[in-house]
Amino acid sequence: MSENQTVVASQQEEEISEDHIIYSLAAFGINSCFNSYDPRTRTLADNFCKLDLSIIANMWDTLDDRVKIKILNINSQIFKSWINSYSRKDQDV
Repeated sequence: MSENQTVVASQQEEEISEDHIIYSLAAFGINSCFNSYDPRTRTLADNFCKLDLSIIANMWDTLDDRVKIKILNINSQIFKSWINSYSRKDQDV
């Protein structure tokens, strides 16, 4: 493989989807809002944590742990139901 082919191949591997870019930037913004002392900015972060979980899921890996914990606390009943839906007898222990 020539050097030019190697460079093109590595560039294609490094291409990131548009959705990934948008969700990552949004998560970085939410992380910043969550750490803010400004009440309006904190309200924005709090409202984000109350969004539908299907929207939040796209950003989950990029969110700070404190944001994730807040989301889990807000959705604790859903989280508990999900945990309870798995039984040990269904898993290989």
